[in-house]
Amino acid sequence: MSAATRGTETGDRHAFLARAFARGARGHAANVAHPLPDAVAYESGFVPVGYRTLDPADLVGSFTNNAAAALLNVQRVPAVTDEFLRAHIEEQDIRSAVVSRAPAAQAVGARLEALGVSVSAYSRDAAV
Repeated sequence: MSAATRGTETGDRHAFLARAFARGARGHAANVAHPLPDAVAYESGFVPVGYRTLDPADLVGSFTNNAAAALLNVQRVPAVTDEFLRAHIEEQDIRSAVVSRAPAAQAVGARLEALGVSVSAYSRDAAV
């Protein structure tokens, strides 16, 4: 079939891209099944993430599985003792940490600081 027969194929890259951009500029139908995150969430630094593998009955297990899939090392410990923290700080050569505002995280952050680790409040910039 020739370009004239098809009507839209010209082999002209610029013409193709111009048509694609024009179609994109017209917008698109909202996807009610997977809506885009709220822009305010991005501005506040919080981006909600949903996982298809989330098990509401086992949030810790869901987090562990998703973190492992992202090649992160997750250790589940029954209690965060000072001995555990010292060993982990030494083993991983930890010099700084970022903690959220959660009371449990703040408590561990204070203990880390007492062990010589520089601790910052959570922010996107601090977590990088």
